[in-house]
Amino acid sequence: MADVGAADLWIANDWDMLPIALALKAKKGGKVLYDSHEYAVEQFVGNAGWRHFKQPLVKAVERDCIRKADAVSSVSPGLCSALQVRYGLARTPTCIRNIPQYQKFEFRPCGQNITVLYQGVVGPGRALEEIIISTPLWRNDYRLVIRGPEGTTGYIDRLKNIIDTIRPVIEIEIAPPVPFDEMIAKAHEADIGIMALPDWSIHNQYALPNKVFEYMMAGLALCVSNHADMANILAYYRNGTLIEACTPASIANAVNSMDAEKIDASKHASLQATQTLNWEVEQAAFLAICRLCAPECLATVR
Repeated sequence: MADVGAADLWIANDWDMLPIALALKAKKGGKVLYDSHEYAVEQFVGNAGWRHFKQPLVKAVERDCIRKADAVSSVSPGLCSALQVRYGLARTPTCIRNIPQYQKFEFRPCGQNITVLYQGVVGPGRALEEIIISTPLWRNDYRLVIRGPEGTTGYIDRLKNIIDTIRPVIEIEIAPPVPFDEMIAKAHEADIGIMALPDWSIHNQYALPNKVFEYMMAGLALCVSNHADMANILAYYRNGTLIEACTPASIANAVNSMDAEKIDASKHASLQATQTLNWEVEQAAFLAICRLCAPECLATVR
């Protein structure tokens, strides 16, 4: 291990950094915060190769190391509870949601055509095939945009083949990614942000993806899976509709349930929610857990 200076707090950014952070603690002192992001042992459970080769490693690392961390965090209340149960942690991990910094956008009402946007990694496990297959059931005033980097080689070609096969009556665009700092502004051009996740793991059941908050920051209505933590966001802020099952019929039912009036009301609600759902507010939870671990290292941070 390369020599590094001492630190009051080592932050292990995901499971593969946890053994390194613990080794640094043993050598240099300080405390360790394990920022688990999500539910690492099931993160890519839909990928057979990952299940066979990497999942056993993830399980072994967390089993042997997580209880040695001085504090643990994750991105949703459900995942925090699941981590505590799985590893018998003395305290529930701290929930630090993956929320972007505040950006101000003006309300943009629906136009003649309504754009449904998926923005994120374009890869398996995000029900993009099911979303595309559902589009022949959509009202004809909708259009679909899928934007982001390709997560698996050949996957975009697979989606294009599905589009050619179903011959949709609405416009479907597979758009290239935009720079990270332009993502939310580009999303503001759409009307509905969609996120459908198959209900095949604890990781998915309690997912609270960053794109949900990015859609809200962009002033979009939400159309997301009826999984606990995402559903709680919609129930509290009343800014969209839920997809009851990860099937083309359920996806189409959810999309079609949102007329222009409901979409515009949801857009207003999303914009209002971002007054508190922003990193400037959310960072307080992160700073609090850092202070709890190592008060001296953040003594001057307010």
